[in-house]
Amino acid sequence: MQLEQTDVVVVGGGISGVATAFALRSRGFDVVLLEQRFLAFGSSGRSLGGVWSQDVTTPEQVADLRATHALYERLVADHGVDASFTRAGGVTFAETEAEAEAVERRVQAQRALGLDVSFVSGEEARRVSAFVPDSAIAAAVSAEDARVDLASLVRALGAACTQLGVRAYEHTPVLRAIRYGDDVAGVLTMRGEVRASAVVWAAGPWVQQLEADGISVPLEVVRVGMLQTQPTSRLSEMMAQSATHLLQEPGAPLRFEETFVQNAEGRLLIGNTYDRANSLNPHLTADAAAHLIGALHRRQPQLGSLGVTGLWAGLVGATPDRQPIIDRTGGLYLNVGHVSGALSGLVSGEHVAQLIAGETTDDRLGRFAIDRPMLTASATTG
Repeated sequence: MQLEQTDVVVVGGGISGVATAFALRSRGFDVVLLEQRFLAFGSSGRSLGGVWSQDVTTPEQVADLRATHALYERLVADHGVDASFTRAGGVTFAETEAEAEAVERRVQAQRALGLDVSFVSGEEARRVSAFVPDSAIAAAVSAEDARVDLASLVRALGAACTQLGVRAYEHTPVLRAIRYGDDVAGVLTMRGEVRASAVVWAAGPWVQQLEADGISVPLEVVRVGMLQTQPTSRLSEMMAQSATHLLQEPGAPLRFEETFVQNAEGRLLIGNTYDRANSLNPHLTADAAAHLIGALHRRQPQLGSLGVTGLWAGLVGATPDRQPIIDRTGGLYLNVGHVSGALSGLVSGEHVAQLIAGETTDDRLGRFAIDRPMLTASATTG
């Protein structure tokens, strides 16, 4: 049974999928969006929402950061998509000499790229964010770091897509691609076939389903854990994160990138633990929960009596270089690998739409290619 006929079908109702559908429809394409559960069901609905300029290290990433900020602001101005986006700034604090040296090196490199970031003392950092501990000896402070309510953004952008004419189907799992030789002519869902001239797979970790079609994507499934408290009085507008992740080994079984954010409601959000799930099991481990609760007691002991309203994990498909895969392969388009969807998800939709519309080329998006050296080297050694 045929459910739909369209120009482009987008699989996945997280930030990358909804952003892709929006960008394509804005260019005049007829678009169908498919989601197995509901919009923001996956990691986009389980995010701290940090848009960290301090994670940017190349000129291309700086351009994407600027484009992301502009997209957030344009969505508010032109479409009323308000998801509490604010450039309130952020701090990366160092507690050891080794961490301080790593932070200072990164600040120097980022300033050379034109980013607004400064290397300051621990005392100066504590003056701008109550999340910086007394043990901090130095820090990077950037006014360009921002935060967003990513779940609200996905739902609001989904509503904007519907207003523009995108036909979104929730609770519609995709079973497989429909193939004619080397061409992909749509997808088969639990509710019938969706025929399309182009298919965009933006379903993150569920890219494993494509292996049945002979498409292997070098992503590792990682569980990202976080904690949320009841609302409390305003502690800090600025986000803060520990610099420990700058020195951690990437292959560690459980990483903890200690991060504190207070959202618009006053809720304290603590993250992020990263453990190598290698499965689609979303349940937070006891070890990860202990890290998150321990960070709350260690950094903000006066808040120990606050109720915990959320303790969860989101599944992401991670690449070794933590950059997404935006490419054509096996007859379809990929938009996956977003470890930080708040930073990369929105602009990725523009990249995919530009590729499909012929506004850019595979070569210009080479840094996101599925066969880029970092990924092929990892596949060879892994």
